[in-house]
Amino acid sequence: MSVVRTKKMRSLHLLMIAILVISLAFIPNHIEKADAATSIAPLQSVVTYNGANYLLINSKVYKMETTGQATLLLSDVDTFVGSDDAAVALKKDGTVWALAKDGQYVGKPTGAISTFTQLAIADVSNIWVNNMSVRYLKKDGTLFASGFNTGGSLGVGNTNYWIGYIAPVIDASYGLLQNVVDFFQLGNAISYVRTKDKLYAYGDNVRGLLGNTSVAVNGQTVTPVQVLGLPDLTGKTAKLSYASETIVAQIGTETYYWGRDPFSASYATNQTTAKKTTLAVGELNSYSVSYIDPVKYASNKDMSTAREQFHFDSLMGGALYNFGVTIANFKDPVALPGTSPYTATPVSRLTNVVKYVPVGEYSIALKTDKSLWYVRDADVQKINGPTGEINNVKDIVTAPLQFQSKRFSQEVYSSGSTTSFMWRALSYQLPMWILKDNGDLWANAFSMNSGEVKIPVTGVQSLVQGGYSMYAQTDTGDVYDVSYIYSYSNPTNNYKSVKITGLDTVQVVLETPILTQTLDKFNNHILSVDYGSSADITTREYSVDGGTTWLLYTAPVTLTGQTTVSFRARSGAAGGIYSTLLESTIVNDPIIIAAGYPRIVDAGNGNVSVESGTTHPDVNVEIRIDGGSWQTYTGPVVVPAGGHSVETRVTNLTGDVLGSDSKAVNGPTPAPTATPIPTVAPTATPAPTVAPTATPVPTVAPTAMPIPTVTPTATSVPTVTPTATSVPTVTPTATPQPTIDPGWGSPIGSEDISFTVLGGGFSSQFNGLLLDTVTIGTTNQYQVINSVTNSVIEDSRGTGAGWNYSLRITDFVSDPVIDNSLGTSNLVVKMPSTALSVDVTDTTTLVGQDMKLSLNGTYVFNSEPVVLAKAEAFQGMGQYQLPMSYMLRIPDKVEVVSAGSGSAYQAGAKTGLRVGTYRSQFTFTLASGI
Repeated sequence: MSVVRTKKMRSLHLLMIAILVISLAFIPNHIEKADAATSIAPLQSVVTYNGANYLLINSKVYKMETTGQATLLLSDVDTFVGSDDAAVALKKDGTVWALAKDGQYVGKPTGAISTFTQLAIADVSNIWVNNMSVRYLKKDGTLFASGFNTGGSLGVGNTNYWIGYIAPVIDASYGLLQNVVDFFQLGNAISYVRTKDKLYAYGDNVRGLLGNTSVAVNGQTVTPVQVLGLPDLTGKTAKLSYASETIVAQIGTETYYWGRDPFSASYATNQTTAKKTTLAVGELNSYSVSYIDPVKYASNKDMSTAREQFHFDSLMGGALYNFGVTIANFKDPVALPGTSPYTATPVSRLTNVVKYVPVGEYSIALKTDKSLWYVRDADVQKINGPTGEINNVKDIVTAPLQFQSKRFSQEVYSSGSTTSFMWRALSYQLPMWILKDNGDLWANAFSMNSGEVKIPVTGVQSLVQGGYSMYAQTDTGDVYDVSYIYSYSNPTNNYKSVKITGLDTVQVVLETPILTQTLDKFNNHILSVDYGSSADITTREYSVDGGTTWLLYTAPVTLTGQTTVSFRARSGAAGGIYSTLLESTIVNDPIIIAAGYPRIVDAGNGNVSVESGTTHPDVNVEIRIDGGSWQTYTGPVVVPAGGHSVETRVTNLTGDVLGSDSKAVNGPTPAPTATPIPTVAPTATPAPTVAPTATPVPTVAPTAMPIPTVTPTATSVPTVTPTATSVPTVTPTATPQPTIDPGWGSPIGSEDISFTVLGGGFSSQFNGLLLDTVTIGTTNQYQVINSVTNSVIEDSRGTGAGWNYSLRITDFVSDPVIDNSLGTSNLVVKMPSTALSVDVTDTTTLVGQDMKLSLNGTYVFNSEPVVLAKAEAFQGMGQYQLPMSYMLRIPDKVEVVSAGSGSAYQAGAKTGLRVGTYRSQFTFTLASGI
C-alpha cells in the first residue's frame, strides 16, 4: 500500500534533486560490539550525591559502595540527574523519584529523603537538577519547579527563599507557561525557558542577563521576561552557554550573545538584548584570576577589594580562538595602576580542531588528525606523551577538581617604595583523561607532554563523568572507576582502576516502535508498526485510547469513521519490561459515501443530475455520456433527443474509483409544435384566401365588377356600403406573418474573427532544508531535528490543465564508516526514509487565484511519492508558496548495507547508530494534469 497513489501525468515533468547531508558528531557514550551474543547496556549517567556515586545503566540506578560493589536501588529509569544536594530519577512511566539532603529541594516536607521516594507529579517527560533546585517538564508542555528560589529564578511568581512544593512556572499573566520544550540553568540566580518560538528569562538582571533592555543588580523578576533580539525559534535548535557574566546562544547556524560584552574594551560594556555576531562563536569558556586583600579577607571576609581578570577561549568554525587578558599578562590591579591589556578581538591559535577542554590556565585541543595539542596564549605545542604514546586520540574528557576554588597562593608585588602582599586565587589545572582508538586510557593532572600516566584498563569504549568522578566502560561491558585520587596537601598524578561488581550490563534490546501511516482509497489511516527484530520481544501491543486498553498487534490497524485516535505502541519482554512508548495522535477523516450512492437522477425530458452521497472535499464527481470521455460534474445536464447511456463515478484525489452508477436515459420527447409549420416560410401560407373576395357579395367593391346596364340609382342595394361588408373584421393582424428562417436567403459574404492567448511558465522552486549537526546521545533513544522551509509553484501557462506537486525520498545511506570488527572504514549503514516526516499547511497565494492548494496533513515518507499540493482543472493558475515543516527522527539503530570481506557485520542486520555523514535523494515532481 503506497502512501499516495499517483495518476498518469502528461508529458511536462519538472524534477528537482536535493541531497540531504547529516553530520553526526561523536560523543563517547555508546558501545558497539559486533560479535557480541547479547547486547551490552551502555553506562548512561553518573551522579555524585551526598559524597557517594550513583550510576544509571540498563535503566537501573545503582549506588557505588566503597568496596567497588554496586547496590541496585531503582529500576525502569529513563533519566537520572542530580547534584551533591539531590538525586532525581525519571521513570519510563512518567513518575519522578528522588533522594535529597533536604526534602524542600524536591517539593517534600523538610527533612532528608534517604531512600528513593516518589514525588507528587506525573506525566513528566524531562527533568533538570541544578544544585538545590529541580525543574520538571510535563508531556503537555508545562514546566514545574521546586527548591532554592534565588532571585525568583524558579519563575513561580515570588522570591521566597524556598519553594518546598512542586509549583508551576508561570507566564506574564500568572497562568501556566505553555509550549515549553527546553530549560537552561546558568548559575544560581538566573534561568532560561525555551518555548516553541521564544526564549524567556527569570531571576537576577545583573549585567542585563535577562536580555530585556535593562540592567539591575538584584533586579529580580518573578514572571517571564522575553529575551529580545532573538529570531523566531520555531523549528530551530537552541543551545546556551555561560561564561563569567556572558550568555552565548547558538540558534540554528547563527550566534547571539548578551550580558557582559566580552567583545568590548576591558569587558566593561553591558549588552542588554541579544546581539547577533558574525563570528561563529561556539561554547564560550572563561578563565579568571581573583586578587584579594589578605588582611581584610582574614578578618571579616570583606571581598570589596577583590579584582578579577578574564581570559576567554572559544571554538569558532574549527579553529581555537582566545581573547581578553592573556594569561601572560595577568597582573595585580590593586598594586599596579590601571588594568592589564584586554584584547576584544579573538585571535586564532590552532586550526582543524574538533574538540577542546579548558584545564586551568591553558586548553587541550583535539585535532582532526587525532593529535593532541597544548594551547596557552601563543604557546602552542603538540603533546606526545612520555615516549610518543599520545596519538590516535579518540576523545578527551575532564572532571572538576575537588575544593579547587579554596586554594590560594601568596604573591608579592612592589610599586615604588610600597610593597603590597596579595593573595591570588588559583584555578587548578583539571585532571584530564585521554582515550585512544585502541581502547588504551591515559590521564594527566599537572604537567603536559611528559606527565601522562597510563591507567591499567584496556578495551575502553566510553567515559562518563559525574561530579568529581570518572567511569570507563570497556567493550565487554565492564565498568571501572578511573577517578582522580585527590590529595589537598600533596597533589599527585594518581588515578583509580577499580572494577565495579554487581552491575547488570546485559541489555534487553527493545527498540522504540516505528509507525508508518498510509491511506486506503477511502482516506482511512492504515497504521503499520515496526517493533524491531530483537529476540527479546515476547509481546507486541497497541492502543487506540491512549494506553487505557492494550491489544495484541498481529497486522496493520485500519481506522474507520470520523475520529481522533491517541495511538500507542510498545513491545514487551520477560519480567514486565517494555520498550519506550510510540505515541501519536491521528485524525482519521475518511471519505464516507452513503449507501445507494452515487446515483443518477433522471428528471425527464432529457434532464439528468448526479447525487454523489458525500460532502468530503477530497473527491471528484465525474460523468460521461454514451461512452465518451469523463468530465467533471458541475451541475445538471440535458441530453439530446433519443436514447443515451449515462455513467457517473466518484473518485479520490489520486483517481481511485470509490463508487459508480449507470442508467439509460431518453432525451426530450418532440412536442407537437416541433412539427414543421408551413407558415415558417413566406410562401407556406395561401394568402389569397384571406382577401375580401372571400365574401360572396361581389358588389362590396363597386369597381370590382363593372355592369353597364345597371345604373347606380337602379340598384336596390343602397345600404351596401363599403363599411357594410364583413371585410373590416379581417384585421391585418389576422394575416399569418411569415416566420424568418435563419437559413433562408443567400449568403452575401463572411469574415473570420480570431484572438491569441500566450502561455507563460510552469515551474517550482524548493528553498531547501536546514539541518544542524546531530550529536549522538544515549539517554534518549531518538533525537529529533526540525526544519521549516517552503516551495514556490508557478503555473502561468494559461491552459487550465491543473497540476500535482509530489516528493519522493530515498533511505539515508551513510558514507563509509569505521568497521570496528576489522578496524577499517568500509562499513555502510542506512536509516530508513520513514525517519523523515513532513507537515504541510495552507498555501499562500502570491499571484493569481486566491485558493488553498496544499493537501494539509502530516506525511511519513516511504518508497512511494507523497502528493503535497494539487490544482484541479482551471485552478492553481498563478504563483503559490507551499509551507512545509520537516521532522527527522534519528533512530538508535541503523541497518547494515554493506561491509568489507571478513567483517562481523552482515547486510540487512541492525546495528547501533554510527557517526558519519548520511545522504538521501529528494525528488520533487511538478506534473501537468490531474
